[in-house]
Amino acid sequence: MKEKEVVMQGIVDRVLPKGEFKVKITTQTGEYFIQCRPSGKMRTNYIKMIEGDKVMVKLTSYDLTKGLIVYRGWRKW
Repeated sequence: MKEKEVVMQGIVDRVLPKGEFKVKITTQTGEYFIQCRPSGKMRTNYIKMIEGDKVMVKLTSYDLTKGLIVYRGWRKW
């Protein structure tokens, strides 16, 4: 059985070394910081991200502190 994936929206807070990002996710219970890396298609298409960009993050149910950035853009979700 495939694991459950949670998709959330957040804002890039900090750019870290080795192509990773610190993303701030705001929920009703508070603000959380998640360490994320871009997905494979974002790397192959050279999609750049800077601080303040809105992103869509995919989290697994096993580890909610690490994620995968699957979309970058300014559309309203």
